[in-house]
This record gives sequence, C-alpha cells and structure tokens, in this order.
Amino acid sequence: MQLKKAHVIFMKYHLLECQMKKLFLKIEPFQNLLRGLPNI
Repeated sequence: MQLKKAHVIFMKYHLLECQMKKLFLKIEPFQNLLRGLPNI
C-alpha cells in the first residue's frame, strides 16, 4: 500500500517536471530577448 502511494507521488512529480520543462522552453526565448535589450 505504501509503495503504491509513493508511486502515485512519483508520477505526479514526473508530470509536474515535464510541464515545467515545457513552460521553461516557452519562456526561454523571451528571457533571451530581454537579456538582449539594453538596461533602462
């Protein structure tokens, strides 16, 4: 029972990690664009 619970938590973490990576890939170009601009 405990092992199953741990597996569910791991799967949720894995899905969250995948979402974070996708989000980061979307955000990264904007960060590069902002870095390229002169500081005002």
